[in-house]
This record gives sequence, structure tokens and C-alpha cells, in this order.
Amino acid sequence: MIYYNVSIHIEPAIEQAWLQWMLEIHIPQVMATGCFTDYVFTRLLEPVQEGTLTYIAQYLVEDESHLQQYYDEYAPALRQDSSNRFGDNFVIFRSVTKSV
Repeated sequence: MIYYNVSIHIEPAIEQAWLQWMLEIHIPQVMATGCFTDYVFTRLLEPVQEGTLTYIAQYLVEDESHLQQYYDEYAPALRQDSSNRFGDNFVIFRSVTKSV
């Protein structure tokens, strides 16, 4: 299986609004694309980067073609929505891993 990992460092001032948006809007929109089969959403406890909070959304995808479909058809609009809502109050790091 392939995992699409999104690590998000957010400013504490936006945590509650951002968290509500992630749980009620963004993650459901990502899952509604049909590209992913499951997800896990967690908060990083260690190591802590002072002044920010870190959350990780890990989406399970069956194969690279579904991930590419997500990149091509859905990611640009979803990413733009997060920028429009929260500006520069967050930093995102994306990675892709594969189970061995």
C-alpha cells in the first residue's frame, strides 16, 4: 500500500478553526475524491517545534495511478482552498511512502 502523508505545522492562534475545517470539510473532501481508501489524522507529540503545532494526515491509496489522479484532478483546488482560508499561518510538508 501507498501512503500520502501531509504534515502541517500551524500557528496556535488558528488551531481550533483549522482543526474544525480539517475534520468537517477538508478531510471529507479529500476522501470524497475516491482516490483514497482510508486515512488517519493525528497530532504530533514529539518532537515539538516551539511556537507551532503539528498535525499529520496520512491517506491510504491503492496504487500510484490513484495518487496521480488525485494530484491531477483534485489537489490544486483543495490546496488553494486551504491557502485562501488560512493564508501563511501554516507550513505543509508532503511525502509519499510505501509499505514493505
